[in-house]
Amino acid sequence: MNRQPAADRVHASQKAGRAKVCLIGAAGRMGRRCVRLLEGHPQLRLSAVWLRQGQAPLPLLEAVQSANFADLAEHSDVFIDFTAPPACQHTLPPCAAAGRPYVLASTGLSPADEAAIAQAKGQLALLQAANLSPAVAVLRDLVARAARALPDYDVEICEIHHRHKRDAPSGTARLLAAAVQGTGERAHLVLGRNGAEPRRDGRQIGVAALRGGEVVGEHTAYFFGEAERLEVSHRSSNPDLFAIGALRAACFVLRQAPGHYDMQDMLAQA
Repeated sequence: MNRQPAADRVHASQKAGRAKVCLIGAAGRMGRRCVRLLEGHPQLRLSAVWLRQGQAPLPLLEAVQSANFADLAEHSDVFIDFTAPPACQHTLPPCAAAGRPYVLASTGLSPADEAAIAQAKGQLALLQAANLSPAVAVLRDLVARAARALPDYDVEICEIHHRHKRDAPSGTARLLAAAVQGTGERAHLVLGRNGAEPRRDGRQIGVAALRGGEVVGEHTAYFFGEAERLEVSHRSSNPDLFAIGALRAACFVLRQAPGHYDMQDMLAQA
């Protein structure tokens, strides 16, 4: 991630009270949790909801609901994006033009989404996280530390999620694989295994995805040595964890200069 120092700035509406939040993906599993948690939040309030073209307004919400970003930017200080499938190739450019801070929590990003991120990150404060759990941020650091300390061990990553999750492997599994890739020669991702294959190459990072039931999320990185195995794991028990993390991230980006931030940046200022 490209990190820039924090700016000592406060949006005008924050001086008058709680900062105004626009939710992108408010009808989804995580979006609905954000709506609930914003009720009575001491620093934030729901002010607007982005609608996809043709999407009906959500009932019982006292918020501006529109597909027009000019309307939404006027009523918002910060955007939180939990869309699935991701919509940031459409939503980031107008936010960047308006200079509004943005929390991107969507996974399964397309090349067009990645291009929009690359273009926007110099124009607004953007926190991008495949997982908004603070413990997963620590997990990433632990996996990278283990990968550096155990360069000859075989690395496999397994993730488990509920049956509703659309992308596989999860963004968090890819995050952990990237942490391993950044430490040495293990750079070849193997997404699942099937059929006859050559002997396992030490440069591989195997990633397996399981789907079933209502599992919130589990991730384990395995380091296999000749006579031992290290497992580093994280298990989520309540999906509210990620919505709470998104609101915390929104408070963080509201006070940052334009740049590309991650959970490590946010935790460093905790």
